[in-house]
Amino acid sequence: MSASNLDGIAANIAQLLATARLALDKPYPLPALTLLYTGIDVMASLEAPKGEAINVYFQRWVNDYLLKAVPLSCSSLELWGARCAILHTFTAESNYSQRGQAKEVYYAHSGAQAADLAAVNAHLNRNAIVITIEDLMTGFYQAVLRYLIDVDNDPKRKAIVEAQAGLWFGDTKAAVILEYLKQNVNSTSAAAKTQIR
Repeated sequence: MSASNLDGIAANIAQLLATARLALDKPYPLPALTLLYTGIDVMASLEAPKGEAINVYFQRWVNDYLLKAVPLSCSSLELWGARCAILHTFTAESNYSQRGQAKEVYYAHSGAQAADLAAVNAHLNRNAIVITIEDLMTGFYQAVLRYLIDVDNDPKRKAIVEAQAGLWFGDTKAAVILEYLKQNVNSTSAAAKTQIR
C-alpha cells in the first residue's frame, strides 16, 4: 500500500481497535462495542453515495467484508439492529427487534462461552442470538484489512476513499498548531499592527 490517506485510515482504525481491546480487557464491554460499531459505521461510510441511508451502506459493508471475514451467527440486518441498540440505548433491543424484523444480539466476552449464553437466552425464551465480542473484533480487523487491499487495488475506488478519508480528523500535535500560529496568525497580526502605525 502506498503512502496515502489509506495509511491514515489504517492508523486511525488501529488506534480504535487497540482502544476497544483495552476496554474489553478491563472488562468494559459497552465501550468496546461502541467503538467497534462506530468503526464499522466509519468504514462503511467511505464509499457511500451522497444521501444514501446509513443502514443501507452499513449492511452492504457488513455483507461484503465483515460477514465474509468471520462466521458470525447473525445477518447484516441483525448487526444493524444491534448497532442501533448499543449506540442509542446500551441495550440489545432495537426498533427492528421490537417489530420482529431482527433478533436481538447478546454478547459473550471475558471468557464466557457463546453457547452458555445462548442456553440462558433459550431458557428465558429470548428471540436472540449470541456472538462473542472477540469474534466481532477479530472479524472487523480482518474486514478492514481486506477492504483496504481491495480499495488500494482499484484506482476508481481508491480515489473516492482517499477524498473521503482526507476529511478525517488527524492527530494534530501542539507543536504543529503552535508552528501554524507562529507562521500564519502571529505574522498576520504583526503586519496588521505595523500598518496601523
